[in-house]
Amino acid sequence: MDPMDEVSQGRSAIPQFNRHGTALSQEERKALAKKNGVCVRCGVPTHDVKMFRRSPLTNEHVYEGKCIKCRPEKCPKEVVQAWELKFKPQQAQQTTSATSRFRNVGRKVGKIKQGVATMQTSGVNEPQVKPRPTVPTSNNESRRGPDLTTTRNAQSTRNAGGNFDHVQQLRKKEVSRRLPPMPLDSHTSQRSTRKAPSTSPNISSAKKELSPQNRALSKTELSSTKAPSLRNELSTSNLTFGEDYTGGGSEENAESLAEFLRNNKAATNKVKEKLHCLRNLGEEAGALGDLKELMEQYRDDPKILSLCCGAIWSVTANDDEKKSIAAEAGCISTIIGVLRDPVWQDNPDVLQWVIGSLSCLCHGAGNRGKLADAGVIEVVLYCMKDHVQSAGVFEWACRLLYALINQHPDEPFMDDNEIEKIILSVEDSDGISIILSAMKQHLNEPSPQMWAIKLLWRLQERNDSMASNRTLESMNTAGGINTCIKLLRARSTTPVLFAATTDLLFNMFAVAANDETAHNKSSDCMSTITRRMKEDSKDAVVQEACCNLLSIVVPKSRLHFKESDGLKEVVTALSNFPNSSSVCTAAAKVLWTTSSRPVFFDETYLEDAFCALEAAVGESSSDVNLLIHSCGFIANVVSFCSTSKDEIPFKIPMNALLLKVEDPRLGHQAGRAICAICIKQSKRFIKVIDKDFIQAMVDNLDSSSEELLCASYDVLIAIGNMSDEMKEKSLSLGSLEIAKSHVESFQTKKLIEKALELMSVLASPVKIRTLSLPEDIFQVVMKVNSSFPDLLEKLCVVLRNLLIISIPASKQLNFESLVTFTTSIIDDENKSLALRREACAVLWVFIARQKNHSQHSLKAMYRSLLSVMSSHNGEQRSYDSDLQVVAAGALSRVTAIMRDIGFPMQFEDVEELMHLLYKILENDIDRVELLESVLETVLDLSHIDEDCIIQTGGIVVVIDIMVENEQSESIQERGCNILAVLSSTQNVQVNCCIAETDGIDMIVSSLALFSGNAIIQESACKALSNLSVDGEARMLITSQGGLMLIINAMDSNKDNVDMLESCCTALRLLVADADEQMLRDPMIIKTILSLMNVHPDNNGLQEKAMAVIQSLSGRSKEFKEQIAKAGGISAITFAMKEHLGDETLQLRAFTTLWTLAVLKTNQIEVASEDGIKHVVNGMMLHLMNGAIQKQGCGCLCTLTNHPDNKRLIREAGAIEALIFSMWAHYNSESVQAEACKVISHLAVNLAMNEVMLASIEEITCLVSAMRRYPDSEKIQEYAVMALRNYVLSQDNVEIINSNVDQLDHLLMTAASRFPEKCSERAYQVMETLSAN
Repeated sequence: MDPMDEVSQGRSAIPQFNRHGTALSQEERKALAKKNGVCVRCGVPTHDVKMFRRSPLTNEHVYEGKCIKCRPEKCPKEVVQAWELKFKPQQAQQTTSATSRFRNVGRKVGKIKQGVATMQTSGVNEPQVKPRPTVPTSNNESRRGPDLTTTRNAQSTRNAGGNFDHVQQLRKKEVSRRLPPMPLDSHTSQRSTRKAPSTSPNISSAKKELSPQNRALSKTELSSTKAPSLRNELSTSNLTFGEDYTGGGSEENAESLAEFLRNNKAATNKVKEKLHCLRNLGEEAGALGDLKELMEQYRDDPKILSLCCGAIWSVTANDDEKKSIAAEAGCISTIIGVLRDPVWQDNPDVLQWVIGSLSCLCHGAGNRGKLADAGVIEVVLYCMKDHVQSAGVFEWACRLLYALINQHPDEPFMDDNEIEKIILSVEDSDGISIILSAMKQHLNEPSPQMWAIKLLWRLQERNDSMASNRTLESMNTAGGINTCIKLLRARSTTPVLFAATTDLLFNMFAVAANDETAHNKSSDCMSTITRRMKEDSKDAVVQEACCNLLSIVVPKSRLHFKESDGLKEVVTALSNFPNSSSVCTAAAKVLWTTSSRPVFFDETYLEDAFCALEAAVGESSSDVNLLIHSCGFIANVVSFCSTSKDEIPFKIPMNALLLKVEDPRLGHQAGRAICAICIKQSKRFIKVIDKDFIQAMVDNLDSSSEELLCASYDVLIAIGNMSDEMKEKSLSLGSLEIAKSHVESFQTKKLIEKALELMSVLASPVKIRTLSLPEDIFQVVMKVNSSFPDLLEKLCVVLRNLLIISIPASKQLNFESLVTFTTSIIDDENKSLALRREACAVLWVFIARQKNHSQHSLKAMYRSLLSVMSSHNGEQRSYDSDLQVVAAGALSRVTAIMRDIGFPMQFEDVEELMHLLYKILENDIDRVELLESVLETVLDLSHIDEDCIIQTGGIVVVIDIMVENEQSESIQERGCNILAVLSSTQNVQVNCCIAETDGIDMIVSSLALFSGNAIIQESACKALSNLSVDGEARMLITSQGGLMLIINAMDSNKDNVDMLESCCTALRLLVADADEQMLRDPMIIKTILSLMNVHPDNNGLQEKAMAVIQSLSGRSKEFKEQIAKAGGISAITFAMKEHLGDETLQLRAFTTLWTLAVLKTNQIEVASEDGIKHVVNGMMLHLMNGAIQKQGCGCLCTLTNHPDNKRLIREAGAIEALIFSMWAHYNSESVQAEACKVISHLAVNLAMNEVMLASIEEITCLVSAMRRYPDSEKIQEYAVMALRNYVLSQDNVEIINSNVDQLDHLLMTAASRFPEKCSERAYQVMETLSAN
C-alpha cells in the first residue's frame, strides 16, 4: 500500500495516546517517531532502525531520511519537484466531507492553452485562459457557489442577461494585468472605529500583564480590531483603468442602481460605472443578491469581479447584519468560488479584493464557520505562498486569517473550540511557514508585517500553554527567530512594529530556553536592539520590549551585549522612565542578569545605575518585581565591586525587607543585598555583635511601648541572622520563651508577627542541634491562626523551624492536629503559593521527627502533597520549582513510612505521580534535590507495588532523570535501586524497555563512575543480573564493559552476599555470550573461586558461583583447564560435601562437574578430590529427584572415560545408585537412557582388559528398560551395548541365561528398529548366549 494513501486517510503511524490512554505530548510523539524511524507528521518510514543501527532511507517518498512531503525545505529542489509531479495531482483530486475544516486544497498542476480559436478570430494577442484543476469542495452547492470544475462553454450558458459574443469579449480581457485598488469618494461617511484596522497591535496594554516569568504563555489580546474598512485601507495612487471611479457624479440611490444592474448586465462599461456608484454609497447601498449574480455572469472579467468584491465589502463593512444577509444571498460562496478559481489565483490584484472582502464578511454571524468549512484557510495560504512576492496578497491574507481567529468583543460569541480548530487548520496547512516565508520577502513593508506579527501572536495566544509552546516551536522551526531579527534590522520598521516583533521574539526565545542553536542567534539582534533603544530612547513601549528581550537573550550573549554597549542604553531607559514601573522592572532585570558575571559588567555605568534605581524604586516602592531585580542587582554588584559606601543604595534592600511581602524571592534578594553590605561595611554593625546590646534588646521586650517592642524585635532578628553564635547568645538570655509568651498573650497582630519572626530566626541555626522546647509551644503557635489568619505563612515558617530543632519523638510532637492543620492549608487552592509551600515544609519536618502515624493520616498527607504538586506542574498554573522541592521531600517521607507498614497503593495515585514526574522532567530536570526526593518516592512505591510503577511509565521517567544527571552520585544511586527493583519482575517487556531507553548504559556508567559507592554497586549489579536474561541486553552489557565492572564490584564487596549472588547470576548469563578474549582475564575465575572460599557456608552463593563456572567452562577447553588449575574442582567438591542436603546445589554441582570432566586431566582431578564419591552420595540422598539422577548419571558417564575411574566408580557404589535410580524413575526415558549408558561404560575396561561381573539386578534393569521403551533409540543402543560388554565374560553369560527370559526377542526388536546402532551388537549377544 502506498504510504501516502495511508496518511490521506488519517492513519498516521504515530499514536496520539499511549497504551494507558494518556495523551502523548508533541515531544513524546517526536521521540516515538524517531525511535520507530518514521516521519512524525505523516508516518512515512524515513529510517531503517535496527538494534544498534539507524540508517536514513532514500526512496520515492523520502530523501536521505527526510520526508519529502512534510519537510520539502530540507530536500533538493529537483527531488521535491519530481515528487510533486508524481503525487500532488493525486492529492488534489481527493474530496472530503462538507463539514470538514481540514481540506487538501487542489494545486495547479500545469497551464493548458484554451480559447485558441476565439483569439485567432479576434485577431488580438490576448493572454491565454488557464484551465481549472479539480479542487476539494463541499457537496453543499449553496455554500460553495457555482461549480468551478465545468468548462468555459458551460459557464457561458449561465451568464443571465448576456450572450455568447459578450462572453467572447470578456475572454479577450487581459486576465493577468494588475488590478489597482479602488478608491472611495471623499463625501461618504466615516466607518465605525472598531471596523477599521488597527495599524499596530496594542502591545503596550498586553505588556502590562506580561511579566518576564510568564511572558511566553501570555494570553493578552494584542488587538480587538475588526476587519479593515475599505475606504481607510486601500490607496488610490496606483489607479490605471482610466475610468471615472466616482460613477460620473451620479446621485442615484441604491434602489435605482440595483434596478439598473439587474436590467443592463450586458453593458459592461455602464456596469462598472454603476458598481463604482454602488460602492461609494457604502453601507447605504444594498443589492447584495444582484452583485452575486453579476459576479457569476462576469466571472471572467477581473475588473468587474474586483468591483463587485469592493461593493460587497463597502456595503457590509459596518453592519454585521448585512454581512449575514450577504452570506444568505450567496455572496460568500461566490467570492470563495472566485478565490478558488485557478485563473484568479494567478492574479494577485483580484486576490487582494477577494481576500479583503472575505476578511470583512467573516465577522457576520456564522460566517467564520462557513469560510472555514469551504476551505478558505487552505486556499488563502496557498495563494499567499504562490504570490509570495505580492505585498498586497500577503497583507490581506494575514488580515483575513487574523479576522478568522480573533474574537472581537462586539461580535456574537464564538466557541473557543471552534477558534482552536481554525487555528489548527492554519497550522496543519503549514501556515506558519508560509507566513514567515512571506515576511522574509517584504521586510521593508511595515503594514503587512504588522498584520503578520498580529496573526502570529494570535496563533500562539492559546488557552492551552502546551499548544502555545508547540506553536512557538513551529515558528522557531520555520525560522521565525531569524525572520523577526531581520525585521528588527529593517530601517522601515516602525517603533510599534519593532515593539510587537520584539515581544513575539521574546516568546520564541522563551520557549526555546534549552535550545542552544536558537539562543546562538540572539547575538545577531543584540546590536539592533541597542541601536533601536538609542534611536527611540523616549518611546516607553520600545524600551520596555527591548529590555524584556534583553533579559532573556543576555545570559546567552553577554559578550555581545557588552561589546554593543547595551548596558548604557539600559541605564538610560531606566533614567528616562522612572515613573514607568514596567520599563524600570524590565531594565532592572537586565542589570541583575548582566551583573551576575562580573567580567561582562562595565562598572563605568554603576553610579548612574544606582541613581536611576533609587528614583525608580522611589516612584514604585511597592513593585515587587522591581524590588526583586533591584536587590538582586545590588547584591551582585556589592559582592564584586569595590564601591564606596556612599554609592550603595542601602535603602532599597532595607525598605524591601520592611515591606513584609510574602514573595520569598524578595526576601531572599533583599537579604542577599543586606548580607553583602554587612560584609563590605562591617563597622556599621559592630555594636550589634556586642553581648550587652543583645541583653538590652531582650530586656526591652518587657516594655509596654509597642513601638519599642517592634524596634527591639527587629534588632534581635537582625542579630540572630548574623550567625549561630548570636542566636545562642539570644537563646541563653530567654528570648525564645519571651517570644512564645508574647504570641500567647498579645492581641496586636504586629507584635505577634514580630515575635513569630524572632522565634523562626532563633530556631534556624546553620548547625542544627536539638533543644528542649517550651511545653505546648506548637499548640500556641497554631492558635494564632484563629485570630490572625493572614499570618498563616509565618506560622508555618515558625513551626517548621521549631520542628527542626525539636527532639525526635518528644511529647510535644505526639498529636495529629498538626497533620490536619498543614493538610488543610495545602488543600486550600485559595491560599497563596508561598503559604502552601511553607505548609509542605512543616509537614516534611514533622514526618521526619514523628514516624508513628495512622493509615488515615498517611493517606491524607499523600493525597494533599501529590495534589498540590500536580496543581502547579505548569499545565493549569505556572510551574513552581520551590514548591515541588518541598512537597516532594515531604512526599518521600510519607511513602517511606508506607513502605515500612506495607500500605496498599491505588493505581490512580501512582498514575498521577508519574504524570507529575513527566512535568518535572520538562521544567526542572537540573534541580538535584527535587529529583532525589521524587526518585526516593518512586523507589518506595516500587517496593509496595512495582506493577503500578511499570504500567504507568515509571521506567522511562527514571532513566531520563539518570541520563540528564549522569554525574550526580545521589541520582544514580536512587535510579539504580529503582531499576533493580523493577527489573526483578523478570518481565521481558520491562527489561526490553530498560534496554531500549538507555537504562543499561546508565547502570554500567554508574558502576564505572561510582566504584566506591557500595549501594550503587549492589543495586547496579542486581539490575544487570535481572536484565541479563535477555540476549540482546547481554550483548549490550558486555559491549559496554559491564562484565569486568561486575567482577570489580565483586572483588571490592566480598562481604555483601546479596550483591555477590546477583553478580553471579549476571555473570552466568553474560559469559555465555561474551567474547572469549575478554573472558581470558584470569581475574574472572579468580574472583569467583575466591568468593566460594570466603563464603563456604552460604549454599545459595555457592550454587550461583558454580553456575558461572559451568557457563564459563562450556565455552572452550581452555577455560576448563583454567578453572581446574585455579582450584575450581576442589571448590565444587567441597561445596558438594558441605551442602549434601541441598538439592539445588547438588544439581548445579553435577552439571558443572559433567562440563569440566570432558577433559581427561580434569577427570583425574575429580577422582582425586573424591568427586566420584560425592556424586554417588548425592544421587543416593536425592533419589526421587529426576533432574539430579539424570545429571549424576551424565557426570559418572563422563568420568568413566578414564580407565582408572571405572574401578573407583564401582567401588563408590555407583552401580547400586544406578539401579535404584532406574527403578525409582522407571517412567523417565532420559534417566533410563543415561543410566544404561553409564552401565555400558562400566561393564568393560579395555585399558585393564577386564570385564566387570554383572549382578542380576543390573541385567534386570537393562532388560526392563529395553522392554519399557522399545522405541527409544538411546535406551536400546546403550542397553544392547551394555549386554554386549557383559557377555564378553563367561560368568556374565551364565547369569544372563539363567535369569533372563525372552531376551532374544528384545534384541531382535532392537536390531530391526535401529539397525545402525544396535544390529551388530545385538547379534553378537544372541550368538554368544546361544552358543552357551
